[in-house]
Amino acid sequence: MNRNCMYAQKSITRIKILEYGKYKNKNCTKLLIEPITGRRHQIRVHLAYLNHPIIGDMCYGPSEDFNVYRTMLH
Repeated sequence: MNRNCMYAQKSITRIKILEYGKYKNKNCTKLLIEPITGRRHQIRVHLAYLNHPIIGDMCYGPSEDFNVYRTMLH
């Protein structure tokens, strides 16, 4: 059994779409995100699972990301 799976807990994140737009000529979406249970890290995990990683997230995002200087989680 994977050691990380032994400690996995159910987590819930509320996501609301605020607007669609572009960042450096690429499609992106501004979201309001609220972790209901769990921790802030789950935001990155849940969005990556939905195939919508956070811009600049070098861990869960695509390697050819938007060439930004930080993760756009604020």
